[in-house]
Amino acid sequence: MISCIFLLFFYVEFTLPYTDMGIGVIERMKKREMWTFFDPLEKSLWLASGAFFILTGIVVWLVEREVNHEFQGSWGHQLGIMLWFGFSTLVFAHREKLEKMSSRFLVIVWVFVVLILTASYSANLTSTKTVSRFQLDGLLTNYASLRSTTTRLITSEDYAQALLNGTISFVVDEIPYLSVFVGHYPGVFNMIDTASNSNGFGFMFQRGSGLAPNVSREIAKLRSSGVLKEIEKRWLRKLDSFTKSPNTDSSENEDASKRLTIQELGGLFIIAGVAHALVLALHLFQTRREILRVLSESRLFTKLQSFSNFLYK
Repeated sequence: MISCIFLLFFYVEFTLPYTDMGIGVIERMKKREMWTFFDPLEKSLWLASGAFFILTGIVVWLVEREVNHEFQGSWGHQLGIMLWFGFSTLVFAHREKLEKMSSRFLVIVWVFVVLILTASYSANLTSTKTVSRFQLDGLLTNYASLRSTTTRLITSEDYAQALLNGTISFVVDEIPYLSVFVGHYPGVFNMIDTASNSNGFGFMFQRGSGLAPNVSREIAKLRSSGVLKEIEKRWLRKLDSFTKSPNTDSSENEDASKRLTIQELGGLFIIAGVAHALVLALHLFQTRREILRVLSESRLFTKLQSFSNFLYK
């Protein structure tokens, strides 16, 4: 058996193809989990983002509570407005009017950080969860240039290892080869696209032997009766007994490598941290007299009471 290649028809005779005609594309099967929206960011980045949302609410509340009635009231109200304001910046829903320039400056810087953070999250989520579709006609049209820029693999194990460790994103090959490969690794890889650009596999005979028409007739008979399809399923797809265990650790490592890390967006948090520190330092400098008065109290109870009055006024 051999691929039915056009140029060979001048020298040999081919039977009708007994396999699916065309080439296909396979890629590693994507996970489908209910918490998949957490995937684009690493845990450390989620924690850092949440901490800065809370910190923003606290700093704005400290700066605004003396002059802005919206940040005053009962302890429960102040705590609620503190958390609400911090997390509302995620969707730009904060409606409280800020009185001090320092708090306005802080919010402008933090909204800029949030804008880049949400854009990065959306882009990464889209890139990791959108199933890739390839125009195989374009690949075949530019096949000469494509061969010089692709990785050549030989065995099924090479295919699997390269897909799992991220060396390649997809494999393009004739459908019979890919059917064998998918059968070896059920539930790990899947065929995402096909194109009828090759003639499939057939038997090759010497020109003038007269065997090709007879074999083609038998192939056509087997195909029309459905026997050929059953043979294909048995030989090419139902290979569970030969199933190999792919390296799942490599798969998990590849998913982890696609997540945004705190190092990649660390510059944003440095900018936000400097802005928070400047605003907080300015506020402490402006209220230094009251803070020193509270700290000068001799009795602990009086000191706590004065500090409570300082915060609650």
